[in-house]
Amino acid sequence: IQFTLEYVAFMFIAIAGQAAMAYATAEMYAAREPSWSACLKKGFTRWCDIFGAAFLVGFGMGVCNIFIQLIAVNLLASKTSFLIFLGFLLLVAYYVVIVYVMVSLVILTPVIMVEGTGPIKSIKRCWELSWDNRCYIFCTAFCLSLVYYAFQLVLYLLLSAIGGTEAVFSWWGALVLISPSIIYLPLVVIAETVVYFNIRVQHEGMNNSVLVRELYEETVNSKETKYDLVESQQFV
Repeated sequence: IQFTLEYVAFMFIAIAGQAAMAYATAEMYAAREPSWSACLKKGFTRWCDIFGAAFLVGFGMGVCNIFIQLIAVNLLASKTSFLIFLGFLLLVAYYVVIVYVMVSLVILTPVIMVEGTGPIKSIKRCWELSWDNRCYIFCTAFCLSLVYYAFQLVLYLLLSAIGGTEAVFSWWGALVLISPSIIYLPLVVIAETVVYFNIRVQHEGMNNSVLVRELYEETVNSKETKYDLVESQQFV
C-alpha cells in the first residue's frame, strides 16, 4: 500500500511539474516573467486533463497490443513459412504504428496547457498539428535522445575506467549515470513546447496577441505587444 501511494504521489507531482514547465515556457514566449508558484498551480489544475489524455492513449494502445500480440504469436507459432513471415511483418508494422502515434502526441502537454482543451480534444488537436510535421517532431526528439544517451555513454566509460564495473553498479555510480536526466527532462518539455509553437506559427500565423489571449483569456491591444512570435520566436 505504501509503495502504491508513493507511486501515485510521484506520478501526480511529475505530471504537474511537466505541465508547469510547459506553461512557464509558454509565458516566456508571451514575453512575460513566469512565476513558478503560479505555473505549478496551473500544472496541478490541468493534471486531470493530461492524465486523462495519457490514459486514453495508453489504454487504446494496450488493447491493440493484446490483439496484435495474440495474432502475431499464433502466426509465429505456425509451421508455415509464409505465416511466420506474416507474423513478423505484423509485429514490424505494429511497432512502426506505435512510433507514429507517439510522435504525433509529443506535443500533448503544451496543447493542453496553452489551449486548455480536454483529453479527447487535445488528442485530436495533436493529430491535427502534427499532420505534416511528424518528421520535424521525430528529428527533434531523436536528436535530444541521441545527445542524452551519448553523454550517458561517456559517463559510463569514465566510471569504468576509474573504478571498473564495481563503480558503475555502485549507488554513487548509478547516481552519476542518472544525473544528466536533471537537465534532460526539463529540456524535453521545453523542446516539446518550442516545437508546438513553431508549428502553430508556421501553419496558423500565431502571434503574441493570440498566445496571450489563449494563456490568460484576455484581449491584448496591438500597441502593447512587444514581441511577435512570427518574427522572433523561431528557435528550431
